Amino acid sequence: MLPSLLAKDIQEGLRQFLTTGFEASDDFMSGIMARFVKDPNGWLKGPYLQLGLPFTPGASGKQFFKTFETQFPGFSHQEGAWQRLSSQHMASSTLVATGTGSGKTECFVYPVLDHCARALAAKESGVKALVIYPMNALASDQARRFAELVATVPAFKGLRVGLYVGGNAVGTGQGTVMTSTAVITDRDTLRKNPWIIHVRSAHYINNDEPEKYMQMALESMLRLANENDIRSLALPAIGTGMFKFPPMLAARIICQALHRSDELAPFLQTVRICLTDADMVQLFESANAEVQTSTVQ
Repeated sequence: MLPSLLAKDIQEGLRQFLTTGFEASDDFMSGIMARFVKDPNGWLKGPYLQLGLPFTPGASGKQFFKTFETQFPGFSHQEGAWQRLSSQHMASSTLVATGTGSGKTECFVYPVLDHCARALAAKESGVKALVIYPMNALASDQARRFAELVATVPAFKGLRVGLYVGGNAVGTGQGTVMTSTAVITDRDTLRKNPWIIHVRSAHYINNDEPEKYMQMALESMLRLANENDIRSLALPAIGTGMFKFPPMLAARIICQALHRSDELAPFLQTVRICLTDADMVQLFESANAEVQTSTVQ
């Protein structure tokens, strides 16, 4: 396939698309799109030729991690990501932006599995990592990568990985255990242990009495935690994303509900609120201080 001929085919396809889809039908404007696309310099750029350079090798080869070898020697950008993401090193927020085929998946998969394996060895139970994908197809494809690594790397033996996506659930009895090519997909198995409590806030703009329903959802979460003897919870700033709750209002409602945990969930020992930045941390600290003051009064 010659790039020059391919570029010409693309240009011709665009020209036909514009003239057939956007040509004016009235007599006065008739032919305006045909005249517009006649001069390619007015609406086309390129073609451009891109020459990909090899990625810079890392310094550690396959031995960056202490308990296992990576499948291939790491590139420098991968080692930089591992250094930042690994809970044995910086454990910092990280954004990886690099080319196709450069191993972006490995940038986070190895630190995640390494952290989970060390937690398992220390007999720590519970969900240790949550990976969110924009598309089900991508999640399903990368689930196979997780399964293959757990099956082939001795250091990852015993780890359990689950995949929870929308759409139809798998058939009864399917997807209840991990294999060398598949992760757990049975929803009952995923829900049983460890617990994931789904808390849905009301939409602040589209729903009546959103504060009331936010409070009810949080109280239900605490009661469910108590019924199942859950000792620790981690939750985000519920409602402040797509449900449009003002952050300070959401923080007050969350803190008010958590201050009732002695009443609603006496077994609960630890609650972590996972926040995105320093501003949200300060906001929740202020809301918590307000709730404490009002409780004392």
